[in-house]
Amino acid sequence: MQGGAKAARFTVPGEPCGKDRPRAALVAGHAMMYTSQKTRTYESVVRTEYARQCLGIFFEKEEALRVEIRAYKTVPKSASRKKAEGMLAGIIRPGKRPDADNLAKAILDGLNGVAYHDDSQVVEAVVRKLYADKPFVSVEITACGVNG
Repeated sequence: MQGGAKAARFTVPGEPCGKDRPRAALVAGHAMMYTSQKTRTYESVVRTEYARQCLGIFFEKEEALRVEIRAYKTVPKSASRKKAEGMLAGIIRPGKRPDADNLAKAILDGLNGVAYHDDSQVVEAVVRKLYADKPFVSVEITACGVNG
């Protein structure tokens, strides 16, 4: 955090989850798009954890935001001891799902209306995928200027 900039940090317990593609269903002969239950549940957990851990921190519409997301996946049980050590040391990184962009989308959409007005305020985002003994996602949001 630079120069006393407003910031919020929180963690989401559990395996990182990316945003699924929208689903389509026919209702009365018309195609309707909807978000999967898995994605809705994960976004709800993100909102709940932010509200619980950040206690009323809200970024106003004019604030440009930087978001850093670190997603820690569980080391696979099938990994050898040597490979697991490399994973935990950050030498071997997860190259599997969820994709970094879908992970960011689930987190950012989950924070709409809770941490900020809209995720369009995010002008910079960094997503890192790592391994840990217990899975979780850490998120840091920092005000980094004014939106034009």
